[in-house]
Amino acid sequence: TDRSFSDWQVRQGRVDAIILLLLWLVSIASEPISRTRLGDGAAAWMIGTTSIAMCSGVILGIVSGLVFLCRSLSVMIDAFCCDMVNDMQPQEIAEMWNLTQAVLRQTSNTIGTCLVVLCVVLAGMLPVLLADLTVFDGSQAPVVLPTLCVSCGITYVLFLAAQVSEQCVRIPALVNSLSFGPGTDVARQLTVDYITSSAAGFYVFGTRLTTTMVAKVMYVCIIVMVGMMTRLDTSSGPSAFPSVVAPSS
Repeated sequence: TDRSFSDWQVRQGRVDAIILLLLWLVSIASEPISRTRLGDGAAAWMIGTTSIAMCSGVILGIVSGLVFLCRSLSVMIDAFCCDMVNDMQPQEIAEMWNLTQAVLRQTSNTIGTCLVVLCVVLAGMLPVLLADLTVFDGSQAPVVLPTLCVSCGITYVLFLAAQVSEQCVRIPALVNSLSFGPGTDVARQLTVDYITSSAAGFYVFGTRLTTTMVAKVMYVCIIVMVGMMTRLDTSSGPSAFPSVVAPSS
């Protein structure tokens, strides 16, 4: 079981690394394309590409570390469930869960500040993305790709962190479905109540992060951004945000 979980973690880690690497490469490759379409010189091309590579590389590098930690927590919970199903008694389950939730709480407290900083960065990127979509016309679509790629990476780690809490929610139902032999119903129910009341999960400054919470935040951000774009297009007119069009050859 340990070997299978280790292999699964390695494979999933490779997938996560490939996803984040692709996001970084797309953000870098889009900058020369947008600079070329805007007709900028070689100096602006090099400065823009270098700055995008450094900024997006730092942010996505931090994201990759958080993704690895969130995946490790997810694997730890899955391993606990497998050990529980194979051969564990209610008392042993309660003791092991006490250790598991302590690791979850300590890890989330350690990286919670970093996750909040990434959320602040994501919130700051939304006005930049809005300005790029408003100022540039459809021919300059590569301009928004660096901001969009970094935003996707931050959103990815937020959903992975929320997935840890979702796994913890399903554990009481799993324990309640197990049979530990005759005369263990009361002990099983006490274990289920203990796991439920522990409310384990991924906490950020005392708030339990869930998939529903992250999805609602993303939904509100998209609605606000679309509403602001519509308002700017209808009320401000083209003079407020003139389109930048590449000079014709």
